[in-house]
Amino acid sequence: MTSTVTSKLKALVEQTQAAYPHYSFRGVASCSLCLSAGMPSPGPIWSQENILVPGDLAVYVAPGGIIQYIEAHSYLPPSEFTMAVLKCPECKSMEYREALRTANRYIEPPLETDESFSREILRHARLSQSLKKDPANLDLANECWAALRANARNCDLRDGRNVIHIYRAAALRSSLGVVALARAYRELFEVSGEGPRLAYFDEALTQAMKSSLPQLSEQERSMVQWIIQSIDSPHSR
Repeated sequence: MTSTVTSKLKALVEQTQAAYPHYSFRGVASCSLCLSAGMPSPGPIWSQENILVPGDLAVYVAPGGIIQYIEAHSYLPPSEFTMAVLKCPECKSMEYREALRTANRYIEPPLETDESFSREILRHARLSQSLKKDPANLDLANECWAALRANARNCDLRDGRNVIHIYRAAALRSSLGVVALARAYRELFEVSGEGPRLAYFDEALTQAMKSSLPQLSEQERSMVQWIIQSIDSPHSR
C-alpha cells in the first residue's frame, strides 16, 4: 500500500468529518484488532464514521478507521477501491456529489452538507417556536411536519410523539386537524412501522377523533378509524 493512497484516505476521512459530521454512529470506536491482540490502544480511530468513495458503477463504503487497519494490521483493500480513492474528488465539492450520483446509476445521493443540515434544523426550530405560540394553527403544523419530513432524508427521528405534539391542538379545534393528524400518523407508519400508541392519546383527543367521524369523507374516516382501532388494541399499550 503506497503512502499516496493512505494520505488520500486520511484526507477523505478529514473531509467527511468536516462536511458530513451528522452522518455517524453514536459512540467513539477503538481498534478491536489491537485490543484482541493485547496491543496498546491507539485511542479513537473514528470507525463510527464512514467514508463514501465513488467507483465504476459502485459506491465503496469504508470505516474512518481504515487507515489504522492498513498501517497497524497490514490490511490490503481491493485494488478497485484504492483506484477509486485516488480518483475521488474533494468531499464537499459538487464533483464529489456528481461522482456519487454517476456511480449510483444516476440516483441522487441522500447527502446534505453540515451547512444544509443545520439550516433544516434551524428552520424546524423556528417553526416549532411559532407553533408553540399558535398551537392550533393547522398551516404551521403542516409546515412543521414537512420540515421533519425533509430532515428524515438524512436521519429520520420522527415518532408518534412528534405527530401528537404538532397536531393535537389543531385536532381538538376541527375535523381538518383530526384528518391532518391521522394522515401524518399513517405516513409515519408506512415509513417506519410505528403505529398509534394509546399512551400518546388523552381522552380529549380520542373524543375529538370520534366526534369528527360523521363529518369526514370515506377515505378520511378510514384513516381516523385506523387510529381509533389501533389505540383500542392491547398491542398499542
